Amino acid sequence: MYKWIERDSGEVDILTKLDSISVTKENKTKVDYYVFDEFEVHLNRIPPNSKQEWHLHKIIEEVLVVTEGQNE
Repeated sequence: MYKWIERDSGEVDILTKLDSISVTKENKTKVDYYVFDEFEVHLNRIPPNSKQEWHLHKIIEEVLVVTEGQNE
């Protein structure tokens, strides 16, 4: 799967999984972290019927986008 990041200059960087830091959490969630100077993108693959750990951010904004499946 390819991801693209468009820069202010109009240039586009094409990213692949090899550009990420990949981990599998205890709850079997697989996460690819794409880390940039001013933001991060986390691509999560969450297994069905799993529970996600609670966390809180005081400074940053977090946006979740469900691209497949459903959220309950």
